[in-house]
Amino acid sequence: MPAIATSSIRGFTGSCSIPRGSKNTKRKLRTCLDEENRQYGSLIENTITQLESLNVLSRLQNRSEFGADEEEQLFNVAIQLLITWINRILFLKLLEAQLYKYHREDERFGFLSFEEIEEYNGLNKLFFQVLAVSYEDRSERIN
Repeated sequence: MPAIATSSIRGFTGSCSIPRGSKNTKRKLRTCLDEENRQYGSLIENTITQLESLNVLSRLQNRSEFGADEEEQLFNVAIQLLITWINRILFLKLLEAQLYKYHREDERFGFLSFEEIEEYNGLNKLFFQVLAVSYEDRSERIN
């Protein structure tokens, strides 16, 4: 990862580590809070739970690049996924706002509304079955 991106990520994660369910350690690594202090409703904990249930670490070719032990690897993979998802959501919200404005505040262009995406599965479908797949390769159900 480029130095600029790494320092930006460090600054970002450092500023919001406690609400997210993690903390700084003396070595300046981000780690999950100990068992009694974890915030199980946080994005990071929910992502780690999903990674564990899907056994994602066993399928990583470069697993050791994410940390020395399984807990550190889960945390680092989860952080990278969360940053990617948040960036995608922000981009889509900006696109939605531009479409809405361009089309003179026509409500039909609000595609990230609660009416369109009612729960997590809808957002998951948007990312992995629509945006991650070219139009020609999408399932007929999606198009």
